[in-house]
Amino acid sequence: MEQQVKNCILCGSPLKGRLDKKFCNDYCRNTYNNSAQRTDTEYMRHVIYQLKRNRHILQSMLAEQHSIKTTRQLLLNKGFHFSFFTNSYTNQKGLTYQYCFELGYAVVHDQLIFIVRQQSLPQITTSSLNSMDKTISK
Repeated sequence: MEQQVKNCILCGSPLKGRLDKKFCNDYCRNTYNNSAQRTDTEYMRHVIYQLKRNRHILQSMLAEQHSIKTTRQLLLNKGFHFSFFTNSYTNQKGLTYQYCFELGYAVVHDQLIFIVRQQSLPQITTSSLNSMDKTISK
């Protein structure tokens, strides 16, 4: 009975050893897996960078104050991207705040932005983590 010779997925060299082997060595395995994940990693790096940048811009504008008013154009000039935020909250008056971590903003009018610092951070409990796990696994 003749066995079919399998080749390394990355470099194509013949494989020796186990029948289910896919790579000839650790270098080929690591290179293949890293390149497969590179697109996701680059996207996540870009999103995290922009979230941090947005937070930094909000922080620099707030300084030690609790809240301020500014214009949309001023935020855009500083490099702020309105499509990147970590969470949102709608108050009882119907005004929606988008947050970059603990710093948030609300569009009051088309060009007027209200920037706030969240007073207290929500407490993460075991039950809230369990409910998040259930939501993610659906």
